[in-house]
Amino acid sequence: MGRWPKRRLTMSMFFKQILVAIGPGAVNAMLGFLAFG
Repeated sequence: MGRWPKRRLTMSMFFKQILVAIGPGAVNAMLGFLAFG
């Protein structure tokens, strides 16, 4: 249990970096998919 929060924090930072890297393109693609899918 001691290392779970640290791992979760690492995953959170990892996903944040992915979101920053992919950025608006992924958001637009997802919105487009939701709108037209």
